[in-house]
Amino acid sequence: MARTSNSIFSVQQQYIPLFDGKNYDFWCVKMKTILLSLDLWELAEKGYVEPNSSTTLAGAQESQLKKQQQKNASALSKIQLGVSDSIFPIIMRATTAKEAWDILQQQFQGNLTGQDQEKGKEEEWIQYLPLYKAVDSGNWKAAEQILNDNPRALTATLSRNGTALHVATLAGHVKIVKELVKKMNAKDLEVLLNKYSNTALHAACSGRIKEIAKILVEANPYLVSTKGWRDSIPVVEAAFNGDKDMLHYLYSKTPKEALNPDTRKKLLRACIDADIYDTALDLVSYFETLAASVDSGAALALKALARKASAFHSGSQLMFWQRWIYSSKHSTNSLEYYNGTSK
Repeated sequence: MARTSNSIFSVQQQYIPLFDGKNYDFWCVKMKTILLSLDLWELAEKGYVEPNSSTTLAGAQESQLKKQQQKNASALSKIQLGVSDSIFPIIMRATTAKEAWDILQQQFQGNLTGQDQEKGKEEEWIQYLPLYKAVDSGNWKAAEQILNDNPRALTATLSRNGTALHVATLAGHVKIVKELVKKMNAKDLEVLLNKYSNTALHAACSGRIKEIAKILVEANPYLVSTKGWRDSIPVVEAAFNGDKDMLHYLYSKTPKEALNPDTRKKLLRACIDADIYDTALDLVSYFETLAASVDSGAALALKALARKASAFHSGSQLMFWQRWIYSSKHSTNSLEYYNGTSK
């Protein structure tokens, strides 16, 4: 079945959301709802027991087993159709819906023990539900009243999305972000994290809202150096999202000391993938050994650039490539290596 332009599949009039490695929580909720509607969720959640091949089954038992096998195959197919080609290899060897579901959970939402612990927080979250709704809907008057009655709610975790500041940031409510920041001290902005260990500035990168990012950075400049999910600092998140304006702003605010070797390589690769060549060029110009970092993705990133026609306005890949390597103060041997012509 062909994919549509908005990245969903139509299978027997049932739309399957496509998971490409981002926003797992959203995809998970949607998929669970679909599986529930098709009476298949139990197969993904609990699985079924496949009897030993030597076991003799009565007619009714054999019929029931076949029914379970068919439902498992149906649930598994929905999960398989719901992931992109880049994610599918992770679950391609799974033979049951539960196995595939658990693999995705463990890979993208943490281990199952962590999830069980999170379930224990749900009761705590319920008491903050009015605040969550007020902030998410942009009702600052109601949110402020709740915070005045219960000051501890200001730094409380309202959901897996994080605190009130995270919720306001993701919803794009600039005014509420300003008001919440006024009530916090600068250190709060660093230590208040969501389920993925991300600050509100990371959330601003996800939401591509530069105005909110500026508010947060002005309140605490150290936020640009604070690591989040997968040890990424905000400028790397902006590059991964392909947000050129956000990246330029954060790159101008991020001290070079915060760009450790691993961060530089990730940032370089993300910039090239997103066609943000000015920042990529600045990176290899400033960090003279970055272009020769053959121990990780930096060299591969430069090779990828050489194959991108959009990067070479002159129509001559070699001309731009030579200028790139020259700007990095590397020798002709480096050029030959990256082009695969070294002896």
